[in-house]
Amino acid sequence: MWVYLQHDAFLYAGIPALEEGMNMMMSGHRPSVCMRGTKWQASWADGTAFTIRSSPQATRPLMASIAMRWQNPPVTLKKEGGQAFAVENLETRSNSFVYLVQLLTFEATSNGAHYFKIGKATSIPSRIRQFGPCELVARESHRDERSALHREKELHKKFAAYRKPKTEIFLLTPEELRLVIEEMRELPNDRQINVAKSMV
Repeated sequence: MWVYLQHDAFLYAGIPALEEGMNMMMSGHRPSVCMRGTKWQASWADGTAFTIRSSPQATRPLMASIAMRWQNPPVTLKKEGGQAFAVENLETRSNSFVYLVQLLTFEATSNGAHYFKIGKATSIPSRIRQFGPCELVARESHRDERSALHREKELHKKFAAYRKPKTEIFLLTPEELRLVIEEMRELPNDRQINVAKSMV
């Protein structure tokens, strides 16, 4: 049984060292063997996600038990082609997110407005990677895709005055951005919100 993570994932998850001075075990598997392994996505509450590969015989309970030994275990694991499940109790999850990102490709307008996008996704890192240079400003976690879709439409409607026609892109000054962030904070107790510290 083997599990492989990229170095950033190893550090983020807080995987304990096997012994002093030895951060990880090198088991000698050829890269071609590892690439035939099973692919999993590990996701954390702040929207961080990493891909993990394991030997094909790895099961959900086994992967969850391994992850729970880490200092910073992920909230969910998702086997490629399967549904995400909670690491803590193996409960199937179908969380969806509404996000606010700043698109860094565009320069500010003459009145100081920057370009932002409000959208929804089941995996924020995978989604925003498609946008080029950008910064995640805020995110809401919803229990299902329907709830996230409804919330996305609410935000699009409420801030339609700042929206570029037929897009999910919004031109926001710093003051207008604060209004959007405050709106995303006003949520029922069954939702979660994270806001980038630089925007607080």
